[in-house]
Amino acid sequence: MKASLFARRRILVTRFALILCVSPLLFCSSAWDALSHVFSESLFALGIALVGVGVIGRVWCFSYISGRKQAELVTEGPYSLTRNPLYLFTLIAAVGIGFTSETLFVPLAVLALFALSYPAVIRQEERALEEIHGANFARYRESTPRFWPSFGLYSEPQEIQLNPRVFRRGLQDVVWFIVACGTFEIIEGLQEAGMVPVFMHLV
Repeated sequence: MKASLFARRRILVTRFALILCVSPLLFCSSAWDALSHVFSESLFALGIALVGVGVIGRVWCFSYISGRKQAELVTEGPYSLTRNPLYLFTLIAAVGIGFTSETLFVPLAVLALFALSYPAVIRQEERALEEIHGANFARYRESTPRFWPSFGLYSEPQEIQLNPRVFRRGLQDVVWFIVACGTFEIIEGLQEAGMVPVFMHLV
């Protein structure tokens, strides 16, 4: 029950943050288009690359936790690097979406929203895991960093069991990150067509 509640909270936080970031940007455009086209396009390319890393990372995480997350404590694969790889890759993808706006302001805003919103959710989830797994989670917490990965800790099993239904739902989640990549391009096209007014240019 608690895991389900925290999962719903995480999803709501993510959706709220994205709406909060994107909605005002419907009436904003990148100042870099006029200042440096090369820099503007570089920001977009960086964004696409980060979204790619984030999406692949999330799929990697799903392959380990599909059908296992509540039944056992997963400590291998991406979960051997950090206790919260799913959130790490979510942040990478979200910042990437921010860069596809071809601004510096939006990815910084995404970072700020993540820093304000997610630590509390992570702490709550970890308290729930400690209640479920007890000493096993305490040992895992002592040996593995909470968020930023430690690559020297990496370990993986010979094989893993995967629940296709749960994994498929995870794949459906990452589709929205890919769709979001085109959001700012659509907004830019509407602005250039004169269908949406521009009130502010963001750096």
